[in-house]
Amino acid sequence: LQVAIPPNVELRLELNPEGQVMAVTLVHGESTAQLNVFAAPRSEGIWDEVRQEIADALNTGGGRATEETGTLGTELRAVVPNEVPGQGVVQAPARFVGVDGPRWFLRALLTGPAATDDGAARPLLEAVRGVVVVRGTDPMPAREPLVLTLPAEAQQAAQPPAEEPGAPRVALPERGPEITEVY
Repeated sequence: LQVAIPPNVELRLELNPEGQVMAVTLVHGESTAQLNVFAAPRSEGIWDEVRQEIADALNTGGGRATEETGTLGTELRAVVPNEVPGQGVVQAPARFVGVDGPRWFLRALLTGPAATDDGAARPLLEAVRGVVVVRGTDPMPAREPLVLTLPAEAQQAAQPPAEEPGAPRVALPERGPEITEVY
């Protein structure tokens, strides 16, 4: 994914247990948009089918979903049951947006105020509208998540700096004993 980050929007990466980037999350205030990209058939899109499956799963799993027309086409406005420690199951609003492309499918899940407020969603949806998917040529089954790669600059920034020969080694402090007070 090539994502142009609008002003005041933070980008976070979601990693799988193997350390591969599987999703990009855009954060604007208290709103988020999680972007996932999947392989899709060359000839047809899968958003209609995926949208129906999400709606069916929510409607039978204690949530609710309805289709609405949004700025990027048909989307799902949903209420999703979430387990919150100490509060039990809480119904949280969510908005699912899908974009079909040639051999790829982009899904955005908006949460927070962006799920219900078009004004709060605007910067995130603008970012979604500007996403470029570089699919590659490898054959993949439809609906298989595409593994995302960091640009070279970001990979270098994530690497610790190499030690210079003869540079003094500094011992990093270690955590000591911790005391927990219970009232």
